[in-house]
Amino acid sequence: MNILLDKELETFIDYVLTFYGPDSGLYPMDINKEQVKEACKFYMTCFPRYYSGCADTIDREKIRDILIYKYNLES
Repeated sequence: MNILLDKELETFIDYVLTFYGPDSGLYPMDINKEQVKEACKFYMTCFPRYYSGCADTIDREKIRDILIYKYNLES
């Protein structure tokens, strides 16, 4: 399993926020950086079988789903 290093995790969090952050022009949601970080750690820890290790589109969408469920958000 390839776990993201701290710098890679920060880069991935920023990537997620470009799509789903409150200022995103794509799919804005009422989330913050700490919530995304928490969702990333949950995903990598609880679902290592599904985590691609690449911090790619699939991982981003899984993080989105966790955020929607955990914080009762609308996409």
